[in-house]
Amino acid sequence: MEEMPLIQPWGDVEGPVPEVPTYLDEIARHVMQRYDMQVNEIQLITTKPDKGGAIWYIATDKGPRSLKCLHRTPPRSLFSVGAQEYVVSKGARVPALIPNQDGLLYTEAGGKLWIVTDWISLTPASKADLTGAQTLCYGLGEFHRHTQGYVPPQGAIVASRLYGYPKQYYKIWNKMSWFRHIAQAYHDMPASARLLAMIDRYEQQALTALYNLEYHSPYLSLIARGEETWGLVHQDYGWSNGQEGPGGLWIIDLDGVAYDLPIRDLRKLISGTMDDMGFWDVTWMKGMIDAYQAANPIEPELFQMMLLDFAVPNEFYKNVKEVVFEPHIFMDEQFDALLQKIDQTEDSKWAALQEFGIRLQNPPADYRPNPLFVELRRPTTPLQAEDAAKLQANWYLPPEPQAAPLPSSPATVYEPKPVPAEAVHTAPLKETPKVALQENLQEMQTIQPKVKKQTSKQPLKPATKPVAKSPAKPVSKAATKATAAPVQPVQPVQPVSQKLADLTANQLIQGIASPEKLLSKEDTKQLLVEMGISPEVAERAISKQNSLASTMISFSLLMQTLQGKGKK
Repeated sequence: MEEMPLIQPWGDVEGPVPEVPTYLDEIARHVMQRYDMQVNEIQLITTKPDKGGAIWYIATDKGPRSLKCLHRTPPRSLFSVGAQEYVVSKGARVPALIPNQDGLLYTEAGGKLWIVTDWISLTPASKADLTGAQTLCYGLGEFHRHTQGYVPPQGAIVASRLYGYPKQYYKIWNKMSWFRHIAQAYHDMPASARLLAMIDRYEQQALTALYNLEYHSPYLSLIARGEETWGLVHQDYGWSNGQEGPGGLWIIDLDGVAYDLPIRDLRKLISGTMDDMGFWDVTWMKGMIDAYQAANPIEPELFQMMLLDFAVPNEFYKNVKEVVFEPHIFMDEQFDALLQKIDQTEDSKWAALQEFGIRLQNPPADYRPNPLFVELRRPTTPLQAEDAAKLQANWYLPPEPQAAPLPSSPATVYEPKPVPAEAVHTAPLKETPKVALQENLQEMQTIQPKVKKQTSKQPLKPATKPVAKSPAKPVSKAATKATAAPVQPVQPVQPVSQKLADLTANQLIQGIASPEKLLSKEDTKQLLVEMGISPEVAERAISKQNSLASTMISFSLLMQTLQGKGKK
């Protein structure tokens, strides 16, 4: 194929009518010519203008098909392409990828990967009753079971969120102070008073969840089993991406799949459903969990992790986090009404979690999150159990735990019971063998610069033809080869935000207008990472002189100044 322009984002998320740039339409037509089909009609279905992706419906001589431009980088998209082929081979109801004329399951053009599948006629599950939600949960359990054992193809960037729970919990807790300072700074906005009154409650919830994750959860033992054992999560699962079709529930849009504990998808689905209902309904929650269990049983330790993930103030954080960008616009009457709704549903949430048997320990007054735990990263070399224990050694010894108070008296612990498969209106599953538990913990990287992401050495093979060599650049052996050398203790690196405390107040104020004059490129990147931005996104934002990145840095300097930090 002739050289094509690189596909770039062309707009915002909110677009009145799906449309794409002319050059993207031209690339799409070139891609279709790479497949053994005659296209009679093409119709744009949906777009992601802020990311550079799109989906077309195409009528061909081989039947209706779907053409999709994956918006992520080719190595990252290759991970999801391999996953889609893998679950299809396991019998999952997921659209099968159609090879192009070169035998590849994808076509690379415009700096993106493109895929073609048959167009499956689907109908959303009913939202009106519990049966529809159970159908969705059963299909999710099927999908998770089919993903177990997945190994990505050669050249793919491994997408994993399995080791990111400590950092995510910490980020949510840390951002609460941001929200508080914003509410104080914009005290005359309609929603500022309510936001300020709510923050203490959710800040304590976030800290309690982080403390329990670190000291009173099975998290480390669960992730020690490895990514392939747990398989993949969809990350964006819901009524639009799980729909009923031939044979049962089909799952579509696998672009964002990643390794993770499977309960993360289920927790998001239940949380979103309860949020839509405006009340945490225990009957619905039990029905949804039982339906999932019928397809993919949840062991007790994993169930405990799901309850802990519920305890994080996810709904509050999800709806408030955007306030940092334009607080003078965001904190209006509509936002105030949203905050009121969130607070009203909170009591029913904790009453429901209590009925499911949640037991949390209160963090001691002197609790400090272990930076080695917070910066937990994907393992690179084997680590023995006694070495992993050093993660907590010589840092902080928690006192005897005290149970956190709950809204009402303890209830009987809920024990999930799978519902019969026939009650969920979908095909039953075949038995699959359980994966053996690994004895050794995986290595956990601590506070040090991230290494190049690992890639698998397994080639991607299509269902009908062998796949040609991946276009992604091979990873050097030095980057992937495991070493048997003992793990050396790592000295924590001083956070950039802490370095800012050594600056004078005047320097901080001057830096708000021109952050690049105050911080080096590396410090700017590290500060963005400390604010929750991934290193890759931070690097890309800096190289393109992204205005949002500059705004976030300026805001961090402003917070330092408002808090009275900096030398006098």
